[in-house]
Amino acid sequence: MEFVKIISPEKLEKELENRVKAAYADKDYLRCNNLIKHLLKVNSTNSVGLYYQGKLTPSLLKETKAKWV
Repeated sequence: MEFVKIISPEKLEKELENRVKAAYADKDYLRCNNLIKHLLKVNSTNSVGLYYQGKLTPSLLKETKAKWV
């Protein structure tokens, strides 16, 4: 991931954590899911990413996808 070289991994991780929290609070679960994937690429043991990944159930994501279709 080349963009990680531009931004330090610590700053990128903090920014992604903040955006994940905001997306979940806004009930934008698909965006939250995509941000979690990127967050876990930067640090696979990130506690925020793992916490919200557990909260996003498949049925919740399916409902959100149905709203967009």
